[in-house]
Amino acid sequence: MRVDRLRPHQVLAIQRGEAEKALRVRVIVPERDWRSAIEAVFRPDRRSPLAAHLEAAAVDAAERLLLPSIERDVRRELSEKADAHAIAVFAENLRALLSQPPLAGYIVLGIDPGFRTGCKVAVVDATGKLLETSTIYPHEPQKQWNQTLKALRLLVSRHEVTLITIGNGTASRETEGLVAELIRTMEAEPDRSGSVPRYLIVNEAGASVYSASPLARKEMPDLDVSLRGAVSIARRAQDPMAELVKIDPKSIALACTSTMWIRKPWHIH
Repeated sequence: MRVDRLRPHQVLAIQRGEAEKALRVRVIVPERDWRSAIEAVFRPDRRSPLAAHLEAAAVDAAERLLLPSIERDVRRELSEKADAHAIAVFAENLRALLSQPPLAGYIVLGIDPGFRTGCKVAVVDATGKLLETSTIYPHEPQKQWNQTLKALRLLVSRHEVTLITIGNGTASRETEGLVAELIRTMEAEPDRSGSVPRYLIVNEAGASVYSASPLARKEMPDLDVSLRGAVSIARRAQDPMAELVKIDPKSIALACTSTMWIRKPWHIH
């Protein structure tokens, strides 16, 4: 690929592949390019008995000194531009993430999705105070789908939950289907009283890092580390900045392009 056509994210991907020893990278300069540049300054005289020596010296200097230097300069310039671009994109997305408006007045049920170890659930009141936690197993390998629906319905009714938040990590889409079915079931209840909660997909970046942090242990000392992430996911809808500032910025860097949105079940395709 031509160097001038490389995009910043491609440069970073190439560097990661090289660091993992999955790739070997070289910058190839066609001989016609470097030879014509040398001959423009050191014009060969074919009548001279030293012409062959001059040509050999030029080739040796190019292959041993000039071309490696060009490769280092090109790669350094590409790396600097890629790093600057990545930092700018991260800063822009982090600013947008931290600037999301809080959703005040919601009693939130947060779900940290998972397959084998189950989905961690936490309910917090409108001020972010923890009310209850649980673990459900709707997906493989347990596949306790119906039992999970009943457990979630009980939590929603007991605490009058008005919003359900789902982390956007592993098993997020499958868990979204579970919540959508729960809401459809509640809407179909003939004797239903109270409002039906809406649901929200939130950026769960850094939730696991926060869960094991000293700050989380101080804030929730009696809560298992695996459940603290669900609490964080629930609170991120209520006040994103207040929750995300607890996390080291580098821990949320990869997911800063994710957004947060409210959806109703009939919007699912």
